[in-house]
Amino acid sequence: KLLAKDSLENNGRINRVIKGSNSQIWIADHEYGLSVVDTENNSRRRLNTDHGLISDMVFSMAKDHNDNIWAATDIGVDLIDLENLELTTFTTVEGLGSNDVYDVVDHNDQIYLGTSKGLTILQPLVGADKSDIIWKSKTLSKHQGLDYFDFAQNSFGIDSKGRLWTGTGGGAGIENLVVMEEMSQDTTRFSSQITGISILDKKQSYTD
Repeated sequence: KLLAKDSLENNGRINRVIKGSNSQIWIADHEYGLSVVDTENNSRRRLNTDHGLISDMVFSMAKDHNDNIWAATDIGVDLIDLENLELTTFTTVEGLGSNDVYDVVDHNDQIYLGTSKGLTILQPLVGADKSDIIWKSKTLSKHQGLDYFDFAQNSFGIDSKGRLWTGTGGGAGIENLVVMEEMSQDTTRFSSQITGISILDKKQSYTD
């Protein structure tokens, strides 16, 4: 089972509480993964590494426009599809700026992730068979003009103009307040990458 029955014992430090679908309340714990409380029957179920979660240290979480739950952890982020009872994990292998993800928010049908090495944006694209979702990732960091890119835990906020307000400084501490203007969606299917530069048939090398 994706969610195992659990009591109200073994609580660590609660990092985030959000409202799920219907009568569900989701709780992100610093040591014990996720808990789901049903306020109608006063029961709780737990989701942790025993059930597929990438880590039991959950810094933050959010519900997206499809009622999926996103859990940001110290070694990646998990997408929990409650309708199909499926769990998908994203790490640096899938394009995250870093595996330690301190905040997550759904904005304009895209997932914004605050990592220790920049802002990663996950954009869903429909696959060739119109059923599978392909996630395109891009990370904004120093090379894209961010002076501060070590995002603080649970510091995301979206205002009425679509701007992202966030704190940087790493982990639970906030040292700088950053306001980012709303970004237009990238309509290209896959991003271009420069793999080499040759001038007059001579390969050039550059260091940062």
